[in-house]
Amino acid sequence: MATTERSLQREATNDEGRDEYALHFVPHKARLGRWSLLPAYWALVGSLVFLIFGALVALTIGTVNALISIAISSLLQGLLYYALAKYSIRSGVTSSVFSRVMFGTTGSALAALLLCAVAVFYGALESSIIAVAFQSYVGVFSLNIWYTIVAVYSVLFVIGGIRNWLDRVNSVLLPIYGIGLVVAVVWAGSKYGFNARHWTSYKPARIAVAGPPLLFGIVTYMGVMILSMFAWDYSRMARERDTGFHRVVTFGPVYYFLTYFVNGVIGIFLVLVIPTRLAPSEISIVFDFLGLMGFAGLVFIWVSQTRINTANFYVASLSLESFLVRLLRIRVPRIVAAVLAGAIALVLMLTNVFSFLGQALSYQAIFVVAWVGLASAHVLESFRRSGGEGISEIDDWRPGRVRAFNPGGLISWFAAAGLGVVLYKAVGGTWGAWSSPITFVVSFGLYFAWLQSPWEARVRLQRHGDVRDTVPDQWTSELVCAFCDTSFVAHEMDSDRTGKLICAECALDQPGFYKDALAEDAAVRAAPVVARG
Repeated sequence: MATTERSLQREATNDEGRDEYALHFVPHKARLGRWSLLPAYWALVGSLVFLIFGALVALTIGTVNALISIAISSLLQGLLYYALAKYSIRSGVTSSVFSRVMFGTTGSALAALLLCAVAVFYGALESSIIAVAFQSYVGVFSLNIWYTIVAVYSVLFVIGGIRNWLDRVNSVLLPIYGIGLVVAVVWAGSKYGFNARHWTSYKPARIAVAGPPLLFGIVTYMGVMILSMFAWDYSRMARERDTGFHRVVTFGPVYYFLTYFVNGVIGIFLVLVIPTRLAPSEISIVFDFLGLMGFAGLVFIWVSQTRINTANFYVASLSLESFLVRLLRIRVPRIVAAVLAGAIALVLMLTNVFSFLGQALSYQAIFVVAWVGLASAHVLESFRRSGGEGISEIDDWRPGRVRAFNPGGLISWFAAAGLGVVLYKAVGGTWGAWSSPITFVVSFGLYFAWLQSPWEARVRLQRHGDVRDTVPDQWTSELVCAFCDTSFVAHEMDSDRTGKLICAECALDQPGFYKDALAEDAAVRAAPVVARG
């Protein structure tokens, strides 16, 4: 097979136009060091949502129960991504591209749409909080104008991408957030007393939840398992030699301890100690900070919400770009995708995002939990087949190597998520309380069973030869795509029916490429097996 290899190690500076490799494998030379990736991803450590989550759980089931459930959630989700991080770093592709192995090239568009929707919803929520804070404190301009201002600058922040800008922004904002959080605790404690209202022993008169109280707290935090998909899109940029560090610190137990437990404890303290007439919410805590700290509180709110919005809009732009290319066949630069995501978020803000966001995120969370269940089953089976390397024959995501739809993955996903929605909305009660854990277990079990079935091999297209086998090292050797005249790592490259090399992105665009791959697969499977010896 002709390969016309031009194994030229292009300079990393030539990679800037590749839109953060949204549709490509991230080559090792373009990976980020640990001290660039950590501050970029730890934008998600600080958000008012994690403060209020802890407070809402404590007000519902009591402080002691809340602390135990948050600790369990931190440990379980930290260990979960400790397991996933080795694979996601090795894979070098976004969660949307990875989803092709579970749902097929066209089916994966649904995963991209889900991640984009959740990221945009959260982006609208966090942006709304900034706008409300500034409009309340400054007093000039209408709330709609503040919405627009926040949406515009949030998009501008993420246009530079994670490799050029976000790590630097969050390196500056992260310590400011930490200092602001300490100041808020000291300020509130000095003004109202560090044990005001006996916050450490608070317990509601009646715990009105279905199922065990601890389960309520654990399920509440399962609602933000979208962090696993966010982590995937960031961890693909990590250097493999830093895998151990990232599994524990950047994406694993340390991250979840700070994000869930530390923020949760502080949120419980602030909401129970600071007197207010408003029901606890992200908006009520805005007024708490403004009333307590004045201008310093405004700065803290801006820093915390701006940091997490860099992640929201970055992930939304990556996912939207993948969705538009795969399902609608519209190819847009990531900058345009970021602007579109910002525009959608602005529309949501203008339609009063707080009135319907909670219900929308509840349903989205169930689909996210189901996705994480499938991904966990896939990674486990991949490790088993590869002897611990994390990449096996079931992990080929190239457009000419997987079918448009993977029935096993799609059925497992929708069956598990559908069951979760029915339990949560229609059945309710104790079964409703268990909806998220049941969704995870069912999605994991169904997809793991599919991977053991003889039908699983049918979704992987069989071809005559593989470009990966023509180079010394598929992970570092580069080949030039005949269609866009750009070099890419051989791991993502393929060839068309004439032997021309084609990259993963062009393979999605070229008319007839997938049809030719299907025809080749049919021919290979129909060929008689020649007995050896």
